[in-house]
Order: sequence, then C-alpha cells, then structure tokens
Amino acid sequence: MCYCADYNGCATDGMFTALLGVLTILGPSPQDQGRTCAAGQPCVLGPFLGQGLSDQDRVVFISASGTCGTIAAELGPKAVSSALTVSLTAIDLPAGVRWKICYCTGAGSAGCTATASFGARLGMLTVLGPSPNNQDLTCFAGGVCRLGGNGFTGQGLSANDRVQLVENSLGVACGAARASQAAGAGHGEQKAVLLASSAKVARYSAETWRHPSLALGGVWKMCYCTANLGGCNSNTHFSVQAGTLTVRGPDSSTQDVTCSALAACNLPATGRFTGQGLTATDRIVFLRKGDSCGFSARDSAAFQNMAKSMNSGQVSLVAADLPFGGQWLMCFCSGVSSGCSSDADFTGTLGILSVIGAAPTTQSQICAQGIACTLGEYTGFQLSAADYVGIIQCTPGSGDNVASCCSSYNWGSFPGGNRLKQIQIADSQPTVQLSASEVPPGGTWAVCHCLRGSCGSVSSSIVALGLLTVIGPDASQTIACVFGKSCSSPALSGHQLVEGDLVALLGVGQCGSALPGVDVGAGTAKRVSSSLRFDISAFDLPFGGSWVACYCSLRLQGCESAQDYGSQVVSLQVYGVGSGTQGSTFTCTAGVSCQLGPFGGQGLTSETRFSS
Repeated sequence: MCYCADYNGCATDGMFTALLGVLTILGPSPQDQGRTCAAGQPCVLGPFLGQGLSDQDRVVFISASGTCGTIAAELGPKAVSSALTVSLTAIDLPAGVRWKICYCTGAGSAGCTATASFGARLGMLTVLGPSPNNQDLTCFAGGVCRLGGNGFTGQGLSANDRVQLVENSLGVACGAARASQAAGAGHGEQKAVLLASSAKVARYSAETWRHPSLALGGVWKMCYCTANLGGCNSNTHFSVQAGTLTVRGPDSSTQDVTCSALAACNLPATGRFTGQGLTATDRIVFLRKGDSCGFSARDSAAFQNMAKSMNSGQVSLVAADLPFGGQWLMCFCSGVSSGCSSDADFTGTLGILSVIGAAPTTQSQICAQGIACTLGEYTGFQLSAADYVGIIQCTPGSGDNVASCCSSYNWGSFPGGNRLKQIQIADSQPTVQLSASEVPPGGTWAVCHCLRGSCGSVSSSIVALGLLTVIGPDASQTIACVFGKSCSSPALSGHQLVEGDLVALLGVGQCGSALPGVDVGAGTAKRVSSSLRFDISAFDLPFGGSWVACYCSLRLQGCESAQDYGSQVVSLQVYGVGSGTQGSTFTCTAGVSCQLGPFGGQGLTSETRFSS
C-alpha cells in the first residue's frame, strides 16, 4: 500500500511515494474454478487456487443467477479439506442443476454462518442429469410408450444418454448394485435417449417381431445415466431417478382360462385378473389365437362381436358368447386410455381363452340309409372319447343355422335304440361310427355335440357339429304285381333320390346282405328313371311271392356289393303260383273226377282259375 500526502494533490501514481504496508485479501482466485459432475454420483471439487485458503474455509452453492453473499444457499456449507478440495456425495447431487459456488475464508464452521460471509465467487458447478426427479409417466400395456412425454428436462442432457427401468417392487434406489434393468420391460434392454423434434425421449415400441416393449402392467423407476460416465455399462451409472413409469394393464400374459361352448363362464373361473391399475372401465376383446393384440381385428363370429366389460377384475360371458369351441387371445384395453372404441386400443395381453367344443358348426356329412357310415373326422377343441353326439331331424330355415336345431334339446333316438352315440378317437381324430341299422331315414338331420355325456340336461353344453344328409327312402311303399306280367313302381319317396340310382329285387329281410339272384329280377338291378320309378319286366317275375326292392345311391356307393343295397324302398307282392308249385305233375284218369293241388303261391283264392 503506497501513501501520498494530500498537499501534493495525489493526481498521479508517481505521487504515492511512501510505503504504508501490505494488504492481503484472503479468498479464491481466479473466480472461474468451475466443475462438471453427474447427478447421483459423488464428485470432488478442487483443489482450489487462491490466497490464504485452508481447511477452515467453507463453500455453499446458490442459484446460478444469484449473487454470492446475498441469497441463501441451496446446498452447504461444505468444509474445504486440507487438500483444498470439497467432496460432494451422491445424495448431495440428486438431480441435474447449475449452481454458483460461493466461498467463505478462514473462519471455520463457527464463522461461516451468515449468508454475507460467502461473498466470494469460486466458480460454477454444473450437475448433469434430469431434473426434477418426478417426471412421472403413465403408459398402457402393449402400446407405444414415450418416456419423457414432451421430453426429459434437466441439465446437460444429450442424445447419448440412456434410461434403465428398475422394478419398483425391488425397493432399491437408482444406482444401487442391485438396481438392474428389469427383464420384463423393454426386452430387458436399456434404452438410448433420442432427439425427437428437439425433445429428448426414450421410445418403447408396441408390437414388433419380439412382441411389445412394455407388454405387461407394472411400476418401474426410470433410472438415468448421462453420457459422460463412459458408456453407461454399470448399474451404478444409472444413479439418478428421472421419475416413475406406471404401465396400466395385466401383469401376466398367461392368465389362461378354459370354458365350454354354449355355457356361461366367468373369466377367470375363480378370483380376479391381476394387473396394474385395473378398473371397472376396462374392457377385453377376443382374437383368434395367433393374431396380435392391438394389431388384429377381433373375431366377429363369437362373443357376439362385442368387447366385454371387466368388472372388478372379472369378465362374465353368457352362453351366446361361446357358440363353438376354439382358442382365442384375450386382449386388454384400459378404460382410462381412449375409451376402447377401436380394436387397436386393445394392446394388452391377458392370456388364452380355451373353449372346449366342436368347431366349426358347419361340418356337414353325407350317409346312405341302411349302410354303415362314419361321421367325422370332426374338428374342435379337446373333443374326447367321453363326449357324445345326437341327431335331431331338423332342416334350418332361411337365416337360421344348425345351432338353432341343437338348442331345442329335443333329441330323437337313433334307429338302433341308442339315444346317443359316443365319440371315438382314432389317430387323434374324433369320429362317430353308425352301424347300418343306426343310420336314420333319408332326410336332413342336425348332428349335435355334447360334453362328457351330460346330454339332455338344459345345463349341458350342446353345440352344433353340422348337418347330416341321409340319402335314401324315407319309407317303404307297397306295390302289387302279377307273375309273368310287366309291372312299374310308383314314384319313390325319399331324400335326394335321383335318376340313375339302382334297386335290387331281393327276398324279404335281405337288404344289405344279398345281391340280385336269378329267381326274381333276372339277376340284375333296376335303374331308377327320371320320374323316380323303376320298371319290372314279365321275365323278372317268374312266379308269385313276397319280395322287397332295396335301394342303392349310385353317387355314394358302387352298387356292386350287397352292402350297397341297404335300405328297403318297396315291398313287392307278386300274385301267382309260387316257385314250389311250378313244374308240379298231377296224374288223373279219363272220365273220373280229379283234384289238382294244393297250389302254393301268393294271393291265390277260390276265385283263382287255372287252364290246361
């Protein structure tokens, strides 16, 4: 310090000629001793430069726009070490921020108490990381989710930063060794922060070749790592929580349920579906197994083509919702999201609904009356040998389907006396074996399937399998002919009888067990005409007796074996002397009365006359 006597005017530096003393200003110098740290990570500031600095000094941290010594500290005071450094813990740096560092010299903790004591500026501290720590977000299972919403906010964030989702239920803080990326979120992978329209976000996709990034409901901590930490390759690098991610939806995609076709069913059968944030406004739709929730359309053929409400975690289905068997994907929509008006809103996967029963209900079969027939191979879900089928004579009206026939429960008996026929499983294929006597008469029949032998009860599950068309006569007609004379049948009555079919004249009871012989019909089958009649020539009826005409559908059978002629279409009475009488020899004496006979045959009476 140099002194100038006032009488000299002290106008120039050269007038300060007397040495007064030395002035020492204690404090940091220069004032730009800044530092960059990462939120959630410990950080050491210094060593500091300056005059007379010591371990009795203290620092505080104030808003970057404030003036040292005039405003209260946001962090500190912090002691300066003997090495002229200040150590900050991870707890001191919970979020991204920029602070001004203010210095108090020499007074120790006792003296550095007033705000005004920290009047010296040391520099700026930049803490990289998100801020605030409650940038919370709600997304929906299976849907697109953009962490950061309109963009993460904080200090020094970059497109090279990364985010790691840690299950909230672990109860560990971000940056802990155990705070690892959740395997069930984001395919178990950290997400890079992207720059989208100048906003810094982390994007989780919906359906991909690997399924949705956030397929299930849950709660996760969003743990953030700034790029300057060298690759974000350790759990400890993700040390600051940017917020909490809540994903509304089922917490498991394997909450599978099994029901029976045409039977009311609760999903699940007991208890409730589990998940995050489920409400009474949530809904589910059903997609064919193999489709994708949020991308495929619901199955309009079942569930009355309607989304179903979830009431307290449970869905109630009525019988009409389950018209046939099969498997469906149960897709979830949170009613909080968009009102669940589009199939694309149903992005969450609950599990598989399996419905035991036949499917489809249009498995048509054709049999010929009087000939053994195999129904099947039927398809459906979990058809078993414990199931049965029954047949109802029913032709669905216009606009109706076979199910309307089966729903009546008014089942007739099979011709063989068995009310029901049990399903047989051969090579994993369900079939029903009908003997010749069990094939019903010609007509259209509904084949109905019921589960586990409980058929006939109103509470049983009875599902249409399809129509059974039986080709053949619906009744046997009776005609009378005279031996040795040609004869024609009336128009035959039956179902789908057509020109070109064949009939065989056989002995009574021989339909299905014999072929035409030489005794009657000249050993040949007779062709059915366009008027559904057949003709018998004089040579076909060499003697009187009782016979039957047995029918064969040429388009179904080859009409070459006895079994092909299995159904009786006509009962034939041929009046005349029987075969046992023809060729008989009688001896009489001239001029003496003589009795001839007795004569055997069909329709012989006292009015019958003979000539010689």
